Amino acid sequence: MMKYQDYIHSADDGIEPVIKRREPCIPDDYDKKNEFDLANTGRRYDHQFSSMYQSRMNSLKSRVDEQAMAKWGNGTLKRDGQIIQKVDRILNITSNKLCWVSGTVFCDLGNKLNILNDVKGGTDDVLPQIPDSYRSQDVGEVVMLEDESGRAVLEGDEFFKENILVTGVIVAVLGIELQAGVFEIIDVIYPSVAPQRSLPTVSDRQGTKIAFVSGLEITESVNYDLKLELLKQYLQGEIGESDDKQSVAQISQVVIAGSSIKELEQANNDDYHSSNNYGSKNISRFSAECLKSFDKFVSDLVATCSVAIMPGESDPTDICLPQQSLHKSFFLTCKNYVGKNIKALTNPAWLEVEGVRYLGTSGQNVNDILKYLTNEMRQDPQIVFKVMAGTLKWQNIAPTAPDTLFCYPFDNCDPFTLSNETPHVYFVGNQSKFIDKCINLQNNISVKLLSIPKFSQTGEIVLLDTCTLETQIVKIVI
Repeated sequence: MMKYQDYIHSADDGIEPVIKRREPCIPDDYDKKNEFDLANTGRRYDHQFSSMYQSRMNSLKSRVDEQAMAKWGNGTLKRDGQIIQKVDRILNITSNKLCWVSGTVFCDLGNKLNILNDVKGGTDDVLPQIPDSYRSQDVGEVVMLEDESGRAVLEGDEFFKENILVTGVIVAVLGIELQAGVFEIIDVIYPSVAPQRSLPTVSDRQGTKIAFVSGLEITESVNYDLKLELLKQYLQGEIGESDDKQSVAQISQVVIAGSSIKELEQANNDDYHSSNNYGSKNISRFSAECLKSFDKFVSDLVATCSVAIMPGESDPTDICLPQQSLHKSFFLTCKNYVGKNIKALTNPAWLEVEGVRYLGTSGQNVNDILKYLTNEMRQDPQIVFKVMAGTLKWQNIAPTAPDTLFCYPFDNCDPFTLSNETPHVYFVGNQSKFIDKCINLQNNISVKLLSIPKFSQTGEIVLLDTCTLETQIVKIVI
């Protein structure tokens, strides 16, 4: 923990030896570097989202059925004395017969945005405010499983206390139809996990460090947060004791995981924001002074270390996922570094460092899923970890897109589905607190999950050792 008083008294009258910074560790080119890039020209917004859902179903349903068949069988296994039958379509479910069926989850929640209501009210040409929770005290919540034949309402209070299911997830469920259209859920199966590349041996890795930070929320220079100045000088190796500087010298890469610009307060309490016809125009309210402050922060930092920047919810880029990289015009004072020591990434983004594969987001995917949960579930101190783990079990890092999470209307494609690779490290920015846990999936696949706290609220950054994948927290306190 670096306190302001420690910074003031950290100067040493003696001449310290020069400590050499480790070289940048993100290569200029690697597989999946452009996984979430959209073409600068030729983007089309006239596609229906149904093809995106169909692509997700085509990719994951067979993997779900494979897992379900292995666990439950089709007329060959019993549970509680009843033979388990496979049902090909929801419409073919027979009452009072134990069976399993696969499909897509859909949650009908009282506070979810509804375009039909907007059309009815004449407000479909503007972008509404996103509620803090999609659940409503006045309207009951309904969770359904659907396929091309129809829908079935899923019931099971005890099950839903222990399991998270949100719109867009492809699963197989085991249970009994109690009455027409109502299915009592007993168990659930997720898709088989995409393969994971072998980790390089420890001896093949240099053992540098990556500094993850998110939620800088930089404002105008007049309101500049002193914590940001201390953060910058810490990463530059200008403050701290000799041991601190030796540690900082190991940092070869800084990753800024979104929400770097502070969104200005709204001038009024309107329920709607202006937008273009497609809802893809940035609605963040920021000033030119904020951008200048961010430009200066990056230009000072990049003089000593490499910086990779992901956009986030409040940054000046697309609001639709995948958010495209920040334009180089935002980095006027360090434009010569863009593409070299400054790597402008998308959100989400794949990274590769010394053969270790990283997949990260700036947090919108997790924050949107949290809005589906009850207040009791959201109070769980491990809920962010459970949601992150859920996205890996579901093999889709943004299942609620496009239903409640804005995204580009992909045609016959869903880039958020883990179709051919599972990462070694999965990080999510702009969270309330730091989490470092591993989740063990099928086939001995293990993934390290990192929740990166919002710096503006916590003053914390995360250092990851690329050799051991161990982490440590650095907290800056004024």
